Amino acid sequence: MTLIPLIVLNQCLTSIGQETGKALIATVCSKTENPQDCISLLESDPRSFTSNLTGLARIALEITARNARNCRDFYIDSVGNLWDSLRAFDELKFDKSYQSLQYVIGNVTDCQNTPLDDFNGLNATMLKITKYVLAILHQLF
Repeated sequence: MTLIPLIVLNQCLTSIGQETGKALIATVCSKTENPQDCISLLESDPRSFTSNLTGLARIALEITARNARNCRDFYIDSVGNLWDSLRAFDELKFDKSYQSLQYVIGNVTDCQNTPLDDFNGLNATMLKITKYVLAILHQLF
């Protein structure tokens, strides 16, 4: 009895592990708050179309890090946390990568009360993108 559910679970995990391209992007993004926006974000990088789940997570982290670097004055702590996340990711410590990204969410959330109009739009974008990365990373552990 127990063997059948384990076989089914293994087949599900294997299929997502081998999936690439638009199908994988759709599967991964379906687990986020705004799947269509997540899809657009990942499809903005041509590497996404040939990446597996691990590759998509790396690409999403890179996109987030680039966005944070563009507003360094506001995200100085987040930039460090994002690079910590990338370092942990490269060491296959996905749970540590996830934890570092949670700090980014905290930093971005703390900044939402900033009176700069331009910043609020950027802040909302960073918050949204970072949540997508968390959703992707969570699928790796």
